[in-house]
Amino acid sequence: MISLAVLTDDNPKFRPNEYSRAICGCEVIFRYPLVKIIDYRDRLAELKASPHPFAIIVRAYLKALEVAGNVTERYAWKKRFLLELYQRGMKHETRLAIFKFIDWIMALPEEMDAELYKETEIFEETTTMPYMTTPQRIDMKRGLAKGIATVLELKFGEAGQPLSERTNKLIYKIKPPETFEKLMEQLKYARSLAEAEKLFDEVESQYQEVIA
Repeated sequence: MISLAVLTDDNPKFRPNEYSRAICGCEVIFRYPLVKIIDYRDRLAELKASPHPFAIIVRAYLKALEVAGNVTERYAWKKRFLLELYQRGMKHETRLAIFKFIDWIMALPEEMDAELYKETEIFEETTTMPYMTTPQRIDMKRGLAKGIATVLELKFGEAGQPLSERTNKLIYKIKPPETFEKLMEQLKYARSLAEAEKLFDEVESQYQEVIA
């Protein structure tokens, strides 16, 4: 077991590689190996070719530093990295863990994140759904419908029943189950029934052609 310091700042001169403490004539010095993420700026081609999951994390962090302050560029690169995660065929758990990190370092305004989700949703469906059988997909959607109904009941009581009925109508017409996973998560933070209804309106508007 070793200790390794990974520095993620953008100051090339900041390179502390030891820790020391002294008291009453006693002194302890601990020196450790150091890795500076910005040192990999000239090795992007090597990182892109690497199959190691950490390589894409380093690339994403370097790009986040590069496009800091430019929300349009940040959106474009966040989308690019997300699609690359699917194209690499990573396990779901690995892909999710990496994207959580990318989502954090490339934070976007809420409306842009919603747009990014729409843009990548079709790609996500085509890359993940072939591995899920129809019965599995139906069972998943049934579970999501029950989950949404529970959230609505806990937050709004009987007043949320009409929205539960809307869920049952939508859930078999809209294919990506992720749509309802996101809806259920958003409903947890809805502050009023009107706000919850608006979330349903947004889903119906997004899939208007399918629902009609």
